[in-house]
Amino acid sequence: MKEKLNIWKLIKTIVYILLAILVVVFRESLVREVGYLVGSLMMMYGIEKVIVYIVEKKGVSDIYSLTWGATEILLGIITAFLIEEYDNICVIWAIWAILREVKEIEEIVIEFKEKKVVGILSIIESIVLTVFSVLLLIEPGEHHAMTHIYLLSVELITTALFPQLDYFIKHIRNKKEANL
Repeated sequence: MKEKLNIWKLIKTIVYILLAILVVVFRESLVREVGYLVGSLMMMYGIEKVIVYIVEKKGVSDIYSLTWGATEILLGIITAFLIEEYDNICVIWAIWAILREVKEIEEIVIEFKEKKVVGILSIIESIVLTVFSVLLLIEPGEHHAMTHIYLLSVELITTALFPQLDYFIKHIRNKKEANL
């Protein structure tokens, strides 16, 4: 099972970096079709949570991953295909981002306890994303949506690379400790 998760992490890293590049390249089109962008992202994040839940065969103790993933899929479908008002989509995007960052901060606190290295970078990213999400919530519209699109590309890259960076730093630390 661990091998499956490692393969998934590699695939996820590649896909997220490619998505980040595509988001920057097609930002003008994406800002005009923000409903499809946000809806697709919600569905993608939700599908990932459901798949990981199934692969890890988590029990009732972590049913949150399954239910949150299913909720993201449902909200993604609604956002992509049923909501047409641009400002409403921006509000949904902002609230979804804030909720994701709250969960991210929870995970960062756990990482600090596990002495993971990139925790401080993750908390900075979460704070920045939360602040910009609040701005998008307060003043929904194309200007803030474009800023959020740029932040999305950064978030996709950091989501892919932070775990790899943490693994690399741990590997170097373990090597140094073994040589002492």
